[in-house]
Amino acid sequence: KRGPGLHHMALRVENLEREMKRLGEEGAQFLSSTPQAGRAGTRVAFLHPKWAGGTLLELIEHPPEV
Repeated sequence: KRGPGLHHMALRVENLEREMKRLGEEGAQFLSSTPQAGRAGTRVAFLHPKWAGGTLLELIEHPPEV
């Protein structure tokens, strides 16, 4: 849609709620106010591209090891 380049970047976090709260306190804008179910038991949250310099940032929390 906007030509070649980076579409999004994913970052693994240990505690998604804590990171969403911390980033929100710094002015981050999320596409959803709560974590969403991801693939294979993960939970995800996306930061708005306008807040992240035009790149969609995805925070991913993996389930605890069994």
